[in-house]
Amino acid sequence: MIQTAKITCLFAQARKYNLILPSSAVAEVVVSPIETNSKYDKNWLAGCLNWNQSLLPIILFDQLELDDHIAQVQKVIILIVRNPDANHKLPHLGIVAKNTPQLIEANTHNIGESTKIVKDHKYSKAHFSYNSHTVYVPDIPAIASLILSKYPVFA
Repeated sequence: MIQTAKITCLFAQARKYNLILPSSAVAEVVVSPIETNSKYDKNWLAGCLNWNQSLLPIILFDQLELDDHIAQVQKVIILIVRNPDANHKLPHLGIVAKNTPQLIEANTHNIGESTKIVKDHKYSKAHFSYNSHTVYVPDIPAIASLILSKYPVFA
């Protein structure tokens, strides 16, 4: 009998994109107001959150490829994500979710190649199909590097 590999993941919806992350990559899911500040001039940086005595940048994954301003975001669902790059100066960051993420078991039966023609996201490691949804795996080290290149205050 062939065993099917299973990975426990979080499936979350951002505004336009569906995201999937291994559950081990998510430190916590919080519902919290975030600090917004006019010094954050990129539309993808929604603000910041004081979490475990650290100031975390909170990003909007959907907006990472754009370069304009965003309206202020108030109380939101935030995925606190671990940076797998242990040597990085930004060990965690937050990603805004549209609704409460679902815990799922990803396996060869519900994950596959995306049959839809979709645009690659610059800050995604991969995209594929999960139960007929196109899902993206955020490239956390690349996002963390982008944040620090624009906002060294988070180092």
